Amino acid sequence: MAVPHAVFVVLLRLIHTAVLAGHVIRPLAALCGAAAVLLLPPAAPYIGVAAVIAALATIGVLMVVITFPAAARRH
Repeated sequence: MAVPHAVFVVLLRLIHTAVLAGHVIRPLAALCGAAAVLLLPPAAPYIGVAAVIAALATIGVLMVVITFPAAARRH
């Protein structure tokens, strides 16, 4: 569950870089998101599966949301 999500976060950043002239998602944000996605599942016994799923969903949403201000500045 975590590896495909982390790959998605990194690919999202790479695709934005390839399609757009500049960086929409900052590299540090993408790497932090991918690292958080990979570190959350081992914490499931301590914080619960529901908390891990909620955190993974939140990271996915935040990765999309952080692109909006950058995209707005470009137009």
